[in-house]
Amino acid sequence: METSINLLPPSKKRELRNGAVLAYAQTMALVLFLTAAVLSGTLLSLRLTVGAEREYLEAQSAGSATDEEMETINDIRQINSFLQSSDSLQKGQVPWNDILRDIAGLMPDNARLDTFRIESNNRIFIEGMAIAREDAIDLLESLRSLPYLTNIKSPISNITQKTDVRFSFEMTYRDPETDGRSADRDL
Repeated sequence: METSINLLPPSKKRELRNGAVLAYAQTMALVLFLTAAVLSGTLLSLRLTVGAEREYLEAQSAGSATDEEMETINDIRQINSFLQSSDSLQKGQVPWNDILRDIAGLMPDNARLDTFRIESNNRIFIEGMAIAREDAIDLLESLRSLPYLTNIKSPISNITQKTDVRFSFEMTYRDPETDGRSADRDL
């Protein structure tokens, strides 16, 4: 059996141990740095290669559209054209459902709407029944409050009876967005 005696003082032993640990840490940092450098170089070269291949493929495919692709492109253009024309038609439509809902909402409690008729040139005719003459007059005033209804005409027969009044009104729809003019409203 061999016996060894360490004759170094404890402070010197600590310095040597600390030096060994520092050398080990420096070696590991160098290995990590070299590994990171090699990996980044590899990734950079792969990125450049893939980028060059993609550019090559894009240039090659851009110049050679097949007949099927051209047909698809033409179909898409036709659909877009159809959608644009239908959109322009819809913009020119009168929102009759909204107008009917507004007029029905203006009806006094003691009146009912029997007829809502639309004729050419956006002429609207409504007919109904009111319990009292005041209900027919209230409806006329409410119709006048709608900015898109003009030339509101009410025959004298709407106010000749005091009760059980059959009323009728004639008016014109004007699109407030396209027609900035305000027409006279008649009684």
